[in-house]
Amino acid sequence: MFSHQADVVNCRVFERRRKGRGTGPLIHLVMAILMAPSAVLAQSRPGCTQQPIDRRSLCYAFLQNGDIWSVCQGRRERIHFDRKLLDFAVSTDGTYLAVQESLEQSWIGSTRQLLVSLNPPLKEKIRTGNYPDSLYATCGTIVSFDYPNRHAFDLINSQSMDTPPYKFFRCSSNRQVIAGWTEQDETEGKNRLRVTWSNEITLRVSRSGKPSEFLIYNPDVFDVSPNGSYLAYFTVPKQGPGPKLCVAGPTGDASCVLHYGDAVSVSDAGDVFFWAGELGVLYWCSGLKRPLLLEKDKMNPRPQWITPQVAAALHRWNTRDSAGHSSP
Repeated sequence: MFSHQADVVNCRVFERRRKGRGTGPLIHLVMAILMAPSAVLAQSRPGCTQQPIDRRSLCYAFLQNGDIWSVCQGRRERIHFDRKLLDFAVSTDGTYLAVQESLEQSWIGSTRQLLVSLNPPLKEKIRTGNYPDSLYATCGTIVSFDYPNRHAFDLINSQSMDTPPYKFFRCSSNRQVIAGWTEQDETEGKNRLRVTWSNEITLRVSRSGKPSEFLIYNPDVFDVSPNGSYLAYFTVPKQGPGPKLCVAGPTGDASCVLHYGDAVSVSDAGDVFFWAGELGVLYWCSGLKRPLLLEKDKMNPRPQWITPQVAAALHRWNTRDSAGHSSP
């Protein structure tokens, strides 16, 4: 659990980011946190009401110093890639692992993406690029988005991926639930940023053809659970302290907690693993008063929730690799 001191640091970091937002002085934000009995808009779900959370029950993976770390049921394992990785994603069913490494000493410029089959027959696919992409386990596959055009490429099926009218998106494994923003939304967001210094965008959600909208903070940071039941995002309210991490359920009603984040991953149960810059990797679910700090001071970790089955698949591949198959 966070101390009040950690919360104050939290606010100061974001206050520098939200210059010009116009929601009040920093002291108001700090006092709101320290005096509030709970920063959560309560909508508890079963299984996440007991405190403290048993850390051994949590399963997730993150990137640290160019290697992947898997943490599940009390076991921590380093997946060795010779400290070369810029990004990674594991398919939610544990069949594939995608990694990206830089081919330049500056870590900017040419890259190589490697798609590894975690189950027999063990196969590998290689894809090169001129600039680092972003990897996401979503839509029942692993998607690589290039920058700045946001073109989507399905790494598992080796083909371009379009989901009109969305330019940048996430979706459920069966692709019946899609969340994303359009090119028009992006243009409006850039105009809003120039005028108000507010890095917000309209996130459009389609659940089996039924539309809804959310105004989110940080256009890149949102996620849809594989089963399509949950949407995680960050938002800044028009009044009161912010930003807030929110999780919307199947009905669209959201539970929120006061916090910022730079990357987020939501599970089929609505559990959220997110990265908050210099604070590290955190965990939250509806029912917790505050997010739980899991990995302190981890830079650029891009956390992803995984299952015990996925952790086991990573372990098998890592053991095989250590036994004599050199890292790519």
